[in-house]
Amino acid sequence: MLRFKSRVREITSRVRRIPGRVLLAELDCYLRGWANYYAKFKGSRYQLGDSDRWIRRRIRQWLWVQWKTTQKRRENLRKGDVPQKHAILASHIRSAWKASINGAMNTCVTNDRIKWGGLIPLVEHWQRLATL
Repeated sequence: MLRFKSRVREITSRVRRIPGRVLLAELDCYLRGWANYYAKFKGSRYQLGDSDRWIRRRIRQWLWVQWKTTQKRRENLRKGDVPQKHAILASHIRSAWKASINGAMNTCVTNDRIKWGGLIPLVEHWQRLATL
């Protein structure tokens, strides 16, 4: 798990300036291979679920840093259907890690949007492979 988390940290590094689709494609490729190997072990479903939540938080953190300024953050949160008041309050959060778990960020970047962007959750890989 330490190597897995280390590799995900490399892929979702906050200093990487790449398009989001490229990041999600690279991350999905790594996660698919990892899930294919570990899905066969008993009890892996719960660990995959925990890892899924952590990975989505890393993606939101990466996105927060990409937005850079409070004005850009507020604009993007508003585009993601966050109410004006919540967007203003959330845009002033300094820590990207704290912002990634904020309700406004979770409303803007939902799990469905991440999935639509191309990242299949590890639990879905497990469900597909556990039946084989």
